[in-house]
Amino acid sequence: MIRKLGDRMAKIHSGVAFRLLAGLSIMAALAVCASLIGHFAVDGYKEPFQQTVAVDLPNLVATSRLAQDAVSMTSNAQALVLAKSQAGRRDAMARIQDQIKGMQVLVNRFPESDVTADTVQYVVRQGAALVDNLKVLDQRIDTRINLDLEISQSLARMYSLERAISALSAQVIASSAPIDDWKQAAQHTLLLLALAATITQPSDADKYRADIAAGIDQTSLRLARIPAAAADEQVSSLSRQLGQLCLGENSLLDLKVKYFAIGDLVRILMNRNKVLSDEMVAMVASVAGIIEGNAMRRTGMSRALLQMGGRRTIGRYAAVLS
Repeated sequence: MIRKLGDRMAKIHSGVAFRLLAGLSIMAALAVCASLIGHFAVDGYKEPFQQTVAVDLPNLVATSRLAQDAVSMTSNAQALVLAKSQAGRRDAMARIQDQIKGMQVLVNRFPESDVTADTVQYVVRQGAALVDNLKVLDQRIDTRINLDLEISQSLARMYSLERAISALSAQVIASSAPIDDWKQAAQHTLLLLALAATITQPSDADKYRADIAAGIDQTSLRLARIPAAAADEQVSSLSRQLGQLCLGENSLLDLKVKYFAIGDLVRILMNRNKVLSDEMVAMVASVAGIIEGNAMRRTGMSRALLQMGGRRTIGRYAAVLS
């Protein structure tokens, strides 16, 4: 009796152990299946996810930086225009050159994305046009600074000449009356030249040019009336300096006219720079929209694949459990 009871208990223990072992085996099998199913499900959306992370997001950052650089280059162009010295001009252009290099790196990233080749080429051309315009602007600012320096030097010569002419009567003793007449004509001409240096538009230059030419003619006539003994080399030298300053090559009035012309070119280039910059910012915004759309599409694809993988996993679990 006791033996039969022991055999029966042994059978019960064996059955429980078997069931526990079977259950653990099934749980282990389910864990392996879940792992495999999850692995295949992740593989299904791994590629679009990697494309979004490796290409789309960096390109979105690149487009943002490119738009900022385009706007910043307009600000640096303003600094270039306001430069009053060659050192200031070189400093402003150095900052622009650094931005140009950065823009070229950013533009070269676009072919890695889903942006069309035509769009990429448009951005490249727009960037090149912006760079070329800035380089021409730099050349014009260089010329303007040099002209400004020449005008300052001409004004200094004019003031120096006026002082030399004013001091002339004390040095010349003989025939002072003809020399005084010449002095008055020369000083009147210098006054016209000083007024001409204050013109604010090129249309005023012709009026002053005619008046200054008439003043030079008067000084020449009065110089001819001075006796040879009194008209020493100093008077002749002052007459030549006056003629050169008023009507010679690169005269003060000519320099002012050139300065106005350069100013007009600078304004045209600045307006073109703004147009190119605005167009580039708009195009970069369009490119960013394309890249963002691609990223959203791939993100949606990944989500759908993940959901599909989840449903398949549940189905396979159900199949295994059944």
